[in-house]
Amino acid sequence: MTRGTWRLLAVAVAVAVPLGACAALPSSGPVTSAVPPAGVHAPLAQHAEGPRDGAGPRQIIEGFQRACTAGVYDNFKVARQFLTKTARQSWNPEESTTVLDEDIGDNLSVQVTDDSHTVEVSGLVLLAVDAYGRETRSASMYRESFGLVKENGQWRIDRLRDGVTMTRSAFANAYTRRNVYFLSASDAMPVADPRWVARHDLVVNLVKALYQGPVAQIGSAATTAIPAGAAQQDPIVDVSGAMATVTVPRQIGELSSGTLTQAAWQIALTLEGVSGISRVELVYNHRQLPLADLPQPPDYDLDYFVGVKDGAIVRFTDARPQTLLPASALKGRHPRWPAAGPVADQPVVFMADDGKSLLLSSNQQVRTLLTAEKLTRPSIDRYGYVWTSNPDDGSIPIVVTPEGDVAELTVPWGPEDRVGRVALNSDGTRALVWRYTDSRDYVAVYTVRRVDGVPVELEPGQAIAAPITSVADIGWVDVTTPIVLAGGADRSVVVSPINGMEDIYAAPPDAVALVAGGTNADVQVLSSDSHRYRRVGRQWRAVGSGIADVAHAG
Repeated sequence: MTRGTWRLLAVAVAVAVPLGACAALPSSGPVTSAVPPAGVHAPLAQHAEGPRDGAGPRQIIEGFQRACTAGVYDNFKVARQFLTKTARQSWNPEESTTVLDEDIGDNLSVQVTDDSHTVEVSGLVLLAVDAYGRETRSASMYRESFGLVKENGQWRIDRLRDGVTMTRSAFANAYTRRNVYFLSASDAMPVADPRWVARHDLVVNLVKALYQGPVAQIGSAATTAIPAGAAQQDPIVDVSGAMATVTVPRQIGELSSGTLTQAAWQIALTLEGVSGISRVELVYNHRQLPLADLPQPPDYDLDYFVGVKDGAIVRFTDARPQTLLPASALKGRHPRWPAAGPVADQPVVFMADDGKSLLLSSNQQVRTLLTAEKLTRPSIDRYGYVWTSNPDDGSIPIVVTPEGDVAELTVPWGPEDRVGRVALNSDGTRALVWRYTDSRDYVAVYTVRRVDGVPVELEPGQAIAAPITSVADIGWVDVTTPIVLAGGADRSVVVSPINGMEDIYAAPPDAVALVAGGTNADVQVLSSDSHRYRRVGRQWRAVGSGIADVAHAG
């Protein structure tokens, strides 16, 4: 979210959000996990045919799977035509959606008995979500047995589990991954929680997901101003031009003024950029609810890079680099891996070239924050805490304040592990940790529990699923999308969205570090000779050189 957007939200009474783009599927541009917003009227709507007379069991199952893909647009009306009368009444298609990576028709096996058929379906699971778009995957392989009988002389399905299965392409056409917004438990600032929602009735589905509250994985880091009872009500949302009017249930309508404003803020942030909405109002008992002034959010500043050029620390975008700290002010120190925080006007930290000191630069003054036998590339969170590690003799990330005080941090792994690097996402609720134990690299996302903003614990996280034999670097594409540069002879980039489907593609062979982030979810790599390459479509394109140790702000 841009700085201008935050300021707009902070002063609006009728909650304002910026205009969104029209629905489109990208054919070029940087690789990201996001799917472009779809409109309320779902221009990508799908349709399916019902069962044909005389169709055999295999054709019935294939037709049923196609109808399930289109079911989000017709409330599974056609899909139910493939079921017996009894199964039609008991089947709950909305319980879950399982995404497979292959054509389901290639994974059918038919077993015949005298009076019935059994059709087995199998496939590799890429993702499984519940009715509210929350990830539920518990296994990598999917197997289901459908039972078919003849009803009125036609084969129909009479035995199946609740939920539906889709291929990846069909799922991407019917659903979109978007953030719903909660509040950080530490200071009630926005926290992103990605969900998969059907493009059909997108606005209603987003509000419905929001009403369910944050997922368990970020439960200690996030809270919500929306009472739990609101989840029992189906949202009523009317979109007229640029205005979205949300008729809220009693649980929200009768909140105190301050809590109501926070709830309205969550709804507005969640609907940002959807279907051209620029204003959101809340209505209860046929009257518009008055809202107090919204809180002042962090002033995020993410769209620039920092690096080292001719011994100086510089800041740049695509224009001429601006010197942040000249070589003369460093007094013989040779800076490595400068890091800038996600919030405007945070100081820059950097490492000494011997890897044993972490220094902070503020107002052209440099002071030492921390010394150790070996330190890793730093990361700064929005609260100003600097995260690093001692990979040779430390099982716990080192967290230090700008004043040089070290925070005590509890972690869910053992003392034999070593931390290769830790990177914080821009809202400060999640830490991506690269650690190694027993000669194996391991990367996972952990929730950061804070007390009054102070990080006190990393809670058990979710591992990057792709097999990674060694790691060269880690980072964040955006606030909910970790990225890993896998090492070894054949380098690769693994983009692993939270509650998403991983993408893996080859990296330039001389890539040594990631340069990812910004509001455009940019994906770049840095080579050993300080050349930068951006992923554009299926290619890597050279975008700059001559600046070493480049890192994206935040």
